[in-house]
Amino acid sequence: MSGKELTRTIEIKGTPDKCYKKICDFESYPEWQSAIKYAKVLKKDTTGKPKSVEFKLSVMGREIRYVLSYKYDEKKHALSWGYVEGDVRDVKGSYTFEKAGKDMTLATFTAYVDPGFWVPGPIINTLNNVAMKKSMEELKDAVESQK
Repeated sequence: MSGKELTRTIEIKGTPDKCYKKICDFESYPEWQSAIKYAKVLKKDTTGKPKSVEFKLSVMGREIRYVLSYKYDEKKHALSWGYVEGDVRDVKGSYTFEKAGKDMTLATFTAYVDPGFWVPGPIINTLNNVAMKKSMEELKDAVESQK
């Protein structure tokens, strides 16, 4: 197995609610997440929230497709996901958004990806850390640029 769980935290100027709403708007991801080329809600739960979402990403010149299933905790401004199907062996993770002062949020992103084939540890660590950092910076920019 080549997967490894990683966690990254960043401060975002904006409320936890604003951050949570942005991360739950899956179909807008291609507008602000540079690696995501396509995001489509496949199924909604009984409250109308996206239950399963299909993504297509471009990673190192390769297109990767997968479907994730989502769980929500609005009170805690938390979102978690698990793997349904696609071009990798496993994907799971979460976002949490906590108040960190006036109009500031501490955003924590935890992710585990197993591509399904062996990748040397140093390479997967570099790829994951670079991709995770960029994803968090793009979330920060998307939230902070909203009016």
